[in-house]
Amino acid sequence: MILYKVKSFNSKDISNIVIRGTNWIGDALMSFPAIQKIKNDFPNARITILTPNRNADLFYGQPPVDDVIAFNPKVSAYGRARRQANLIRGHKFDLGFVFPNSFESALALAMAKIPHRIGYATDFRSPLLTQSVAVPEWKSSKHESYYYLALTAAVSGQPVSPELPGIEFVATSSSINSAREILNRMGHKSERPVIAFGPGSTNSTAKRWPAAYFSQLCTLMASVVEADFVILGGSEDIEAASQVESDTKVRLINLTGKTTLSEAIGILSLSSVFISNDMGLAHIGAALDVRTAVIFGPTNDVTTRPLGKAVKIIREPVECSPCMLRICPIDHRCMNRIHPKRVFEEIRDWLG
Repeated sequence: MILYKVKSFNSKDISNIVIRGTNWIGDALMSFPAIQKIKNDFPNARITILTPNRNADLFYGQPPVDDVIAFNPKVSAYGRARRQANLIRGHKFDLGFVFPNSFESALALAMAKIPHRIGYATDFRSPLLTQSVAVPEWKSSKHESYYYLALTAAVSGQPVSPELPGIEFVATSSSINSAREILNRMGHKSERPVIAFGPGSTNSTAKRWPAAYFSQLCTLMASVVEADFVILGGSEDIEAASQVESDTKVRLINLTGKTTLSEAIGILSLSSVFISNDMGLAHIGAALDVRTAVIFGPTNDVTTRPLGKAVKIIREPVECSPCMLRICPIDHRCMNRIHPKRVFEEIRDWLG
């Protein structure tokens, strides 16, 4: 890796670090190993995450994180940068990491006058950084978690392990308690396992396994295990979840768009199995070491597979995948050819 501007730090000289977090849930989870490495490299420093408010619940109560500063991303890019700068300016940070590649994220830390600012040399933003790091040649062929780890290694000088990193992520007691209350209110019986589904995906219909397939899979699972089936997702996933609910005769607890992120984390932590598309919740389930099966189609599981000890990737090797398109221009063969019975057989050993 090439450093454009080299600056080494004595960990004893750094006491207050801000990390501009990534913009999406999946990316945020894939950056957790790097956050832990920063904490290890600077054990005496206070670690603060600056993040869009939609992701804030991911960081509360996590061991490497001391504080969370959330901002509303629904303004102009310059307005977002100015708002972020105003939020962090008075905290006297002495070192900042910029995980996103955007000009705006680097501008925010520069406007806040963080004395040392480290990020990748992307989007013409090197003048805003005190230490610019060249984008690795392997970025499109290795897991995304290495991308954030390599940025921290450029500062610490410590090499990144070639093994796929582990992830430390916990559900807080408050999120678990809230999840139990919600499930009980919806008729969940404590003696029955919870099996969760994630049939949606943000801004991409191409990543969605057919709703009818989720319904058929649910019916197959209900034939061998007595469980409470739950659908999770955000407000943008309501249509997909409703289709699954209307297509199946099995009783479903549809919580799509009805929970906070913290509550969804709690529900996933109480689940025995989670089956989903390539979406943010898949990364959460995997990070919680819930048995998580992720159905991949147009996206690349080599670079963005969820990190966890009990993850199964299910995909069909078609000639046009991964295409990274949000809308399939042909017959959606990468998803349509993955039949419910195949998924059922792959996860059947998880059903006890």
